[in-house]
Amino acid sequence: MFKNWFKIYLHLTFKNKLFFFLNIIGLAIGISALILAVLYWQDEHRFNTWNSDRDRIFEVTYQLNEDSFVASSSALGPKLQEYPNLIDDYCYYSFEYLEFFAESEFNKGVIAKIANTQESFFEFFPFPFVYGNIKTVFKEPGSIAISEDISKLYFGDTNPIGKSLSLAHQPYKISGVYQLNNHSSIAPNIVLNSIERETKRDEELWLNLNLGLLIKAKKKTNKGALELLTDQLVFDSISKTYAREQGISVEEYIKNYGGKTKARFTSLADVRLNAGESGLIEGTGNVEFMYIALSCALMILLLSIVNYINLTNAYVIRRINELGIRKILGASNKQIVGQLVFETLINSAIAVVIALVFVELMLPFFSLFINKNLSLNLLDFWQIIAGIVVVVVVLGGLVPALFIYKVSFLAILKGKYTRSQRGIKLRNILLVLQFAIAFFFVVGGLVIARQVDFMATRELGYKGEQIIQAKLYNHQSRRKFLETDDLRKRLCRISGVEEVALGTIPFSNKNMPRGTLMIDGKRVEFDISGVDFNYLSMLGFRSKLGMSLNKPVSTDSISAVTVNNRLVEVLGIPNPIGKEFVFNRRKYKIVSVVDDFYRTGFYTKISPMVLFDYRAIDFLVYHINEVSIKINSTNTEQTLGDLEVFWQKNIDSEYPFKAVFLDKQFSENYQLYTKQRNLFRGLILVVVFISLFGLFALVSFSIESRLKEIVIRKVLGAETGNLIQNLVTKYVFLCLIAFVIAIFPTYWILNRWLDNFAYHTSLSWIPFAVAFVSLVFLTLTVVVFRAYFATRIDLLKHLKYQ
Repeated sequence: MFKNWFKIYLHLTFKNKLFFFLNIIGLAIGISALILAVLYWQDEHRFNTWNSDRDRIFEVTYQLNEDSFVASSSALGPKLQEYPNLIDDYCYYSFEYLEFFAESEFNKGVIAKIANTQESFFEFFPFPFVYGNIKTVFKEPGSIAISEDISKLYFGDTNPIGKSLSLAHQPYKISGVYQLNNHSSIAPNIVLNSIERETKRDEELWLNLNLGLLIKAKKKTNKGALELLTDQLVFDSISKTYAREQGISVEEYIKNYGGKTKARFTSLADVRLNAGESGLIEGTGNVEFMYIALSCALMILLLSIVNYINLTNAYVIRRINELGIRKILGASNKQIVGQLVFETLINSAIAVVIALVFVELMLPFFSLFINKNLSLNLLDFWQIIAGIVVVVVVLGGLVPALFIYKVSFLAILKGKYTRSQRGIKLRNILLVLQFAIAFFFVVGGLVIARQVDFMATRELGYKGEQIIQAKLYNHQSRRKFLETDDLRKRLCRISGVEEVALGTIPFSNKNMPRGTLMIDGKRVEFDISGVDFNYLSMLGFRSKLGMSLNKPVSTDSISAVTVNNRLVEVLGIPNPIGKEFVFNRRKYKIVSVVDDFYRTGFYTKISPMVLFDYRAIDFLVYHINEVSIKINSTNTEQTLGDLEVFWQKNIDSEYPFKAVFLDKQFSENYQLYTKQRNLFRGLILVVVFISLFGLFALVSFSIESRLKEIVIRKVLGAETGNLIQNLVTKYVFLCLIAFVIAIFPTYWILNRWLDNFAYHTSLSWIPFAVAFVSLVFLTLTVVVFRAYFATRIDLLKHLKYQ
């Protein structure tokens, strides 16, 4: 029996190659889209699962009114450790990886992803040790731990314990080698513990908010108690300090401030996908993009299955006489059903194989697209693939077969099945569903493209077209600029170089040091930045109030500061010029206000910022990671080449000269959304392609079932135009129904997506109108094309067989 079924399947497949191709390819596209989305989903959910203590290790962040910040006081960790019934340990870490020139007897070069943290780091991230003891790795001064990959690169296959590795010409002793797990919220190539000294020195400075903090609780249920305790400690140590410095009571302070800082403890198990904001160096996953990718994949799979059902229905109708004759010759209903299910099962298996080939071909590009290194493991997908096959077999094989099961062979031979209203209604519903999904994708693609264009063309508040940021890798290079202006003057003598300035503002999503100030009884959390006297004018910042930016920021002393307009708005003071505040136990005066500028993109609101002279605060010097150089546009390539030669000779001969144009650096902030736009463009093509497949199949079936009517109308003198209009009207009406059904959920979903941006374009009617017109046009093109050829039928030939 199975052998005969297979022979019939092969015969019909070769006879109907187009049907086979459309059916299998459409289904394979849907399956491959889901596999890629699930690969992304699984990779994100794999973060920190290897860490057995992930449920009781918490990152400490804070919420102040509508603002969130991730830096913690240097005094909080030691203070919490005074409560051993609640916590086991704490660990501070820097928010960014370091990058040093490394040298050993075996090799030398630049090593990235160097974490600066504390001795307790491996209590929080217990990577397996290949060499050394995880408990004693930092007992000796000047000890570091390196990953297994770095060990092989710089020491070969030998045991490097006790050997020396020079980082920026500072020798360190290797005391441990660990196996790095890349699915970790901190995944360093090298671990330093120099923060240990800083926290010991600053443990009484509650206002020093420059580090991230992890807490290991006794048990995960201590989270609530730790949040309440931290709220109270911060209030006692910071709020009371502000009240005392302002010369007011704590009650008056609470009245002016309107509340207090709320601590938030987020476990490592949740920090990747549920934290909202995190200071952990590997950052958070883009949950929104992950859900978009998965939802789109599911809709494409649904579209593929619907397309398969439509094509299968049309194919079954085309075979209806064959199946009727087989029933007359004695085939049972169960055999007919079994044969159709068997054929669907083969089609599904072929579609799965082709989908896996598609995935293997697309995986490198998809990995590059989402900045990951994904790999395909069938063991992770067999349940999903099996579920897809079951759904396809049931909906695409069993359901059409059951329709035939309930119809007698006389009804089949009389053509009543092909005219069944039940079958027509089902096909129309499926077609409306296809149109609705296609409508959503077209509108979504247009809205995302419009938002990306909005971000790309919006005035940023500064001019970065001809400004390059030249990377400073170490303090030796940085000190050359800080000790004298001679180096900057020599740089300006290079042909094409106009100005050189220093600043600590990262025009990217990197975290900045945070501080707190109070003016007139109002407290504001702000970003701390440091600049030199001509940084603001060189970058084209616009002065809103106070002194001109063409003059030095610090006119009289380094106690003069500039603030952005956002800080003024939060304070609610019309004119802050001349206002003084105390920060880090020193008094500063506001001398100018600049217009707000976009530093991190458009996803979050512009943060209040204070621009100090970089000499005003000790740690700001160490945040100068680039030199800003303004060049003219006449001979950019020659200027960059001359800069590189000068840089290697006079500034840093070890590290490569790395210069990025400021506007390109900023564009990284919305690069993800550019990728979303490109993703939707590709998905629109896929969805419309599959939808038109299904439409073509239904139109073909509808016309075949109405050929007798068309022939009779033509014999009676009907015009070709009238016949085409009669065939087209129905599908335009179905397209309109799909538009009405999809418009409200599409509007709601896309409006929610736009609300994720603090600054976004409005959701207008234009994308909806464009999508509707486009789909109607494509529908008309397909239907008119197929209907026209149907009206060109040879009447005598057709009547001969009727």
